[in-house]
Amino acid sequence: MPLKSAPPYRLLFLGRWHKNKGVDLLLDALKMLDESDWKRIEAVEICGGGPLESIVRSGVEELRAAGKPVVLRGFLDRVAAEEAFLRADWLLIPSRVESIPVVFSDAVKLGCPVIAMPVGDLPRLLDDPPCGVLSASASAEGFADAISQAVAGSAQEFAPGMAAHLKTFDLQVVARRLACM
Repeated sequence: MPLKSAPPYRLLFLGRWHKNKGVDLLLDALKMLDESDWKRIEAVEICGGGPLESIVRSGVEELRAAGKPVVLRGFLDRVAAEEAFLRADWLLIPSRVESIPVVFSDAVKLGCPVIAMPVGDLPRLLDDPPCGVLSASASAEGFADAISQAVAGSAQEFAPGMAAHLKTFDLQVVARRLACM
């Protein structure tokens, strides 16, 4: 599916509702977006489950009461998760702690650029080659700024980086590389 060149965009969070995964920071960041940002957002889909469920449900209810297009879903099976990626224009990774998240490689394989916190390997992964927008800080404020920057631009500008990253996560390419060592 080709990347969109202009808003409105669909944003996706797919992960555990746990402090390390930063879903609470995501909700705070969404509350900080201004109306011009929300005009560029068609929907935010929050999928998963975990120990922060009551905080997530409460935060989503607050955003929806304010008229924001936020959809809450539970855990998704593999097929439903793939469908969610295919609907999304941006994947949200607001993690406080991370290395190379599986959800990142899934996004790359399905052509979905990423908005992420600057933790673990994510700064390197998003920069070389460029495949998304990196928050300036691991905070709700930084993540809100990164979302704002992403939705003001074109997801399509990251298509070359997404295509280049496919080789990084292609099992056949990795196997050939290892066999040559």
